[in-house]
Amino acid sequence: MVVNRDVERGREIEVEMLAQYEVPERFLTENVITSDRATEFVGRRLRGSLRRGDFLRESDLEPAEKAPQASPGAP
Repeated sequence: MVVNRDVERGREIEVEMLAQYEVPERFLTENVITSDRATEFVGRRLRGSLRRGDFLRESDLEPAEKAPQASPGAP
């Protein structure tokens, strides 16, 4: 997947920001996000800015926020 516009650091990824770009698999690095996994990363924030046409990589994104844990003894 590539971003279809310039996206500033700290912005949350939205489906509308992404475009599918066909590339032979042998040219993809390990952490490039592919179309079959793109929705897993929606809502994650960018570590740095991306320019239109840049591949979206897992390393471009802040870690996913963990769901809050229930406190011990809570119903």
